[in-house]
Amino acid sequence: MKKKNRVLFLLLLTAAVLLSFVPMQGFAKTVVMRVSILCIASLGVYICYAVSHMMILCQAGFLAVGAYTAGVLLKRMQPVSGSLAMVLAILGAVSMGLLVSWLLSFAILKLQGDYFSMATIGAGEVLRIFFQNCESLGSASGLYNIPQRTQPFLTVCLLAACTLFFMRMEGGWMFQKFRAVKSDIQAAQSIGIHVIRQRRTALMMCAALGALAGGLMAGQNGFISPSDFTFLRSMDCVAAVVIGGFSSPIGTVLAAGGLELTTILFQMFSEIRMIAYGALLIGAAWYRSSKNKQEKGA
Repeated sequence: MKKKNRVLFLLLLTAAVLLSFVPMQGFAKTVVMRVSILCIASLGVYICYAVSHMMILCQAGFLAVGAYTAGVLLKRMQPVSGSLAMVLAILGAVSMGLLVSWLLSFAILKLQGDYFSMATIGAGEVLRIFFQNCESLGSASGLYNIPQRTQPFLTVCLLAACTLFFMRMEGGWMFQKFRAVKSDIQAAQSIGIHVIRQRRTALMMCAALGALAGGLMAGQNGFISPSDFTFLRSMDCVAAVVIGGFSSPIGTVLAAGGLELTTILFQMFSEIRMIAYGALLIGAAWYRSSKNKQEKGA
């Protein structure tokens, strides 16, 4: 683990500890939870895109799977104590995300490049439309009256745990196999790496993090609807990975946090909100490009 990344992680962990002692209400509480949730979802895309070179554009669909699963479980478990109900809801959301991604993998993992990306767009839209037309889940109106059990301390701790896990895995055998498949599929096959199995593992890890973020989102808002899980939400995660760089998950976390903060700060100014968001993306992309050129020149 690089020294710089270790320092950033320790700062994140310190923030999680401090949040357990600082009472938070209203806007500050919402900001911390929203930023943490997007960071967790973006880490899933980091695994697929930066590590395995799979441009996945259906993370919003996995968010929806986790959110609706957790929402239903939280409503059914209202008599259960808050902490236990939230843990069970998160476990259910992650399990459902793993199941959906496992089934989806049989349909799309033999595709590569642009064809794979287009297939994931279709998968995300299929999931959103399913929830939009499912009457038992509220159809287009969404799911109401979900017990709000998500807390800032929980979201930041889960974010810190996910970040630490991926930072520790950076030099591990699993990530080495992912990167071998990313570099050259035929070469990876020639040394005995099961390509489809590695791609399936990356996809399921991505879906698990997306479903985890969705479960936290359901417990935060108390209400979810299909309009919360559009294609643009998937693009937020992809943008965070591209801006943050492919070298470390810490970059993805910082970029996702910056993007979500920009969205929150400008949400009261709808006319300039998307302009500011676009300007941030352009500026970040320009900065990353300039930095890469300097590194190559050196």
